[in-house]
Amino acid sequence: MADERDLAERFDHYLDALINGGRPSPDDVGNPDEAGMARTAAELAAAASVAQSGAPAADPDPAFVEQLRLRMRQADQAIASVQVSLPVRGARPPAPAEPAGQLTRIRVSRRGL
Repeated sequence: MADERDLAERFDHYLDALINGGRPSPDDVGNPDEAGMARTAAELAAAASVAQSGAPAADPDPAFVEQLRLRMRQADQAIASVQVSLPVRGARPPAPAEPAGQLTRIRVSRRGL
């Protein structure tokens, strides 16, 4: 029970920091489950602050934008390193020309029609 109370208190500290417009301490997040909850809380707080300010196009945090750019560059590089060029069939050399006046055979199939 004491652990649950401690977890709740840490999460309350995290939420209070977000609500007051501050940055929460990383010490308030102890494990991956809490990190997911903390992230959701941060997204909700960000949405609420934009809604309260009335700014339809509020500017995001520059640090967030820079980190997003870095992640996008890394993703682009990863995609570029995996891309394989499409196989291109080589052009067939032209058939040798038959001398004029000679009869030749041509094979016709249903598929060719």
